[in-house]
Amino acid sequence: MADFDFVVACNDVGTIWPGRLDAWVTLHPEHITRWRDQRRANGHPDAARYLVHGDYPPEWTELVEFRFPGQGDSGSSGLFTAKAALIDMGADSAVLAGIPLVRSSHYFDAVQWEAAGGYRAVWEALRPEYRARIRSMSGWTAHFFGLPTTEWLATGSTDADVPAPTLESARMSKVKLTKIAYEPHPVSLERKRELNAKGYKIIDARFAPADVAKLENEEGKIDLGTDSGDQLSEHELRKIIEQETGKAPHPAAKYETLVAKYNELNAIASAAPSFSQQF
Repeated sequence: MADFDFVVACNDVGTIWPGRLDAWVTLHPEHITRWRDQRRANGHPDAARYLVHGDYPPEWTELVEFRFPGQGDSGSSGLFTAKAALIDMGADSAVLAGIPLVRSSHYFDAVQWEAAGGYRAVWEALRPEYRARIRSMSGWTAHFFGLPTTEWLATGSTDADVPAPTLESARMSKVKLTKIAYEPHPVSLERKRELNAKGYKIIDARFAPADVAKLENEEGKIDLGTDSGDQLSEHELRKIIEQETGKAPHPAAKYETLVAKYNELNAIASAAPSFSQQF
């Protein structure tokens, strides 16, 4: 959609973002040292700046104002992150990703965020000149600010704005996502719905922690024999297809395509003559 000048992370999601991080923002400086250490342990580069607000910030962070001009109360770390991008980093515009401001659990926990609705009044009171420079990818914030368009990203023009998602479509599922599935991306919509319905958050397999990758490697070879490939995860399907054909499926291959290929291989294996005999 666009090349972004800055990447700004909010709270603990910065521990797994693998690319460059121009700023890391939080209202909880008591956690930032642990988060930074976890990011380093994951093999990712340090953030260029650490913008925090709160008591006893580490000396290597920058203590900055967390509110937009004219803002009274806190609008959560998410609004602080938008303020940091537009004011502290000097961005012309900001696209929010993963800041839906809904009651569903945060990225690394399974607890409903009951306070989400209480912050919305602060967002709604944001001055028009700042509101016009923000768009969001999901949730209530996408309904409030609207979705980013190519024209808006390039020029700031709202002429080509698309209708904002309705609150009903923006409302998150009530299913608690308490488990993590590391799936090769892109993930099909059908596969995402399947995993979400089972309580899984989806993270790109490239970001799987080393201990998860090691465990998967120790599991050994997956054998053909299941009646249908739709009983397997996308990761398992890709693994067995590569084992049997010697070639990894295309990264963009949809889940349905992988299931069909697996079933094809399974049918061939089932039809092969068996030379086992009881003596």
